[in-house]
Amino acid sequence: MNTPPGAKHAVSSPADGVGWQQPPVAAVYALAGLAAAVFALLTARHAIDFRVYYATATAFRLHGGPVYGSHSGNGGTMIFRYPPLGLLLFYPLALLPFRWAVAVWGGLNGLALTGATRAWRQRFWKPQMNVGGRVAGVLVPVMLFGPYFVQELRSGNAQFMTVALSCWGLLLLERAPVRGASLLALATYLKVWPIFFGPLLLVRRRWKAAAAGVLWLLLLTPATSVLLGWRRTVSLSRQWVQQEYSLNTRGREIWYPSQSLHGVLARYLAPVDYSALPDSNYREVNIAHVGRTTVERLWLVCSLGLYVWLLIWTARLPQGAIEGQGAPSSGAFVEANAWAMAFCLVLLIEPNVHRIVLVDLLWPALTAARWLVERNTTTAARVLLWTAAIAALVEPLIPGAASQRFMQVLGVDFAIIALVSIGLWIAAGPRGLRAERAGAQSGG
Repeated sequence: MNTPPGAKHAVSSPADGVGWQQPPVAAVYALAGLAAAVFALLTARHAIDFRVYYATATAFRLHGGPVYGSHSGNGGTMIFRYPPLGLLLFYPLALLPFRWAVAVWGGLNGLALTGATRAWRQRFWKPQMNVGGRVAGVLVPVMLFGPYFVQELRSGNAQFMTVALSCWGLLLLERAPVRGASLLALATYLKVWPIFFGPLLLVRRRWKAAAAGVLWLLLLTPATSVLLGWRRTVSLSRQWVQQEYSLNTRGREIWYPSQSLHGVLARYLAPVDYSALPDSNYREVNIAHVGRTTVERLWLVCSLGLYVWLLIWTARLPQGAIEGQGAPSSGAFVEANAWAMAFCLVLLIEPNVHRIVLVDLLWPALTAARWLVERNTTTAARVLLWTAAIAALVEPLIPGAASQRFMQVLGVDFAIIALVSIGLWIAAGPRGLRAERAGAQSGG
């Protein structure tokens, strides 16, 4: 077929199937950013988390604080929980009227989601995918991740920005380990939990990235002090550490039913006094009366055991099949599955996890979609992953505040995380590893 003079060839990518014509990249980003911004603007009155960031940054801009403690943010339970660098992140947005600041923040989240998803698919999505594979590749992440992202976008929370930074950091480890480590370090400095990836870098022998990550972390505090001043940076950092330590070690339910292992154990093994919480309309679901100290110890032992197991399991994955030999979408995907399980385990072993935090499931959702379009994926893995995706989609659609509260105390979101974790582990068992090796040897 002849191409008319001056006409451009239609762009097709093997990651999206033969003949699939991609829209211009700039148009995709613009549409995603605009859609997220409009949604955030229309739901600005529900942006309770962003209101905390905005109020704290405004108070700091006008009269220096307070930044932490019961009088920060909007007071009560709605306090500012980010380190001093997070304050600088929201400072420019506090210069705008509130509704426009919410819209800008929503647009940034839309752009971050588009960028992280597109980068992941370019690296790990299987080439020559048929129509069914392309549909599943969109449907599964929408079902498993989409409801949490919509809730996060509606509330204006900042968790997803940390997730996006972590995803980009992990994606850069192969070709630009120092830059990848810088993004992981920035995510860690903002939210702490990405430090969970550090030991995994070591067992995967990513020495350069691990060393660079430590160096970047050491440089971020002085970099923050350039803008805030050294004395103020140290003072604010100390206040933040004291606040977070107090919140995470007080041995009782936080102001929402946590979806982590800690929260589920606390509710099922001991009675919870909900009368002391802002919302006291939760049901008791405990099946035992174990002491709080025992519950805390059990959680610590289980969490440590899960993390050590993940380190050992990840270290035993064959290096040759992971470092990109053959097609990037085949060999490297085995390590991508390990990172997906790491995202899930972060949610399981953190002390307190609100359901909004399940935006951490972006990488696992994309990984689950890839496994579900593989012909060699076991039936057990398929059942677990599809069950998790259906549950994540259906849960927020069940009407009634009482029903939603009951599902929270039952730990439905915890169950979804567990199903995804087990499904990914089964999918990447010996059979899955053999399939990926075969894909790498055949070049995809």
